[in-house]
Amino acid sequence: MNYNFLKKSATLFLLAALPFLSTAQQKPNWQNLDLKTDSVFGISTEKAYKELLKGKKSTPVLVAVLDGGVDLNHEDLKRVIWVNKKEIAGNGIDDDKNGYIDDIHGWNFFGRKNGCCRI
Repeated sequence: MNYNFLKKSATLFLLAALPFLSTAQQKPNWQNLDLKTDSVFGISTEKAYKELLKGKKSTPVLVAVLDGGVDLNHEDLKRVIWVNKKEIAGNGIDDDKNGYIDDIHGWNFFGRKNGCCRI
């Protein structure tokens, strides 16, 4: 295939996409907008709230995090992170008698059969 053809095709593609990319960056909260209503390639979060969830009552949801780590002091998490109220942090005792010592925010099961450490 001709190198000049590939170069021209890539340039044309980028030029065609440029209006969409530049528009997205100019609009606040662009990632939550909708292509059809806002002309921005977002995930339509605002549209979902307005159309799908309108009038519905919210209920608390407990979510488990299966990840390499969680920043318990992150500004978006520290107020809502789950706390095992039956445990006393840092006392080295399994206060809730579930087999895990000081499992204040859950347990890290990575490693040995019985886990490796509290989180």
